Amino acid sequence: WYRRRVRGKGTLQMRDGGYYQGDFNNGEITGRGERKWANGNFYSGEFEMGELSGKGQMRYGDGRRYEGNWLNNKYEGSGMLLSEGGDIYTGQFHLHKRHGDGEQVWADGRRYEGGWVSGKPHGQGVMKFADGSTYDGQFKHGLKQGQGTYIHCTGITYSGLWIHDEIPPEEFASGMTLVGASELEVFQGEPFSIEVEVMHPSGDVM
Repeated sequence: WYRRRVRGKGTLQMRDGGYYQGDFNNGEITGRGERKWANGNFYSGEFEMGELSGKGQMRYGDGRRYEGNWLNNKYEGSGMLLSEGGDIYTGQFHLHKRHGDGEQVWADGRRYEGGWVSGKPHGQGVMKFADGSTYDGQFKHGLKQGQGTYIHCTGITYSGLWIHDEIPPEEFASGMTLVGASELEVFQGEPFSIEVEVMHPSGDVM
């Protein structure tokens, strides 16, 4: 105690059954410590005037975990967030949301690396899908929007404009032309290969 204010290390029991254990300064929770909530959440790290600020780790009662920087009880700056389903995000945060540059790996095998705004892919990024397909291009609010290249796991490639996660109808092929001989002799059970040109509605080869 100093001038009737707690200073140094101590333990504070909360009315909800949780507790704080760690540093006090002039009667305020400031410094390093641990905070346990009745719902099972547990934080270990830095505090400023009673709020989570600085570096720290939060383990949530539902299985989520966050490690990184905090400001006024929110994720802020660089950190790592593990969801209850096993998804992992590593990168920048702002006001408790994924914001800035970061990488997310989903439990289903998808992986995205690039820009984020308010918790969604936004700007330039690369999405790799579980089947091996990839998209490299622009995103807006979590959807493919703008210029981008999509390579399907079969090898089929589209490079061009995307609107609301879809290829606009005017970008679809209008037909295909066989390259080389006009006729092909094929024997049952024997492998064969063909080369085709995919035509854009404008008449250009895609």
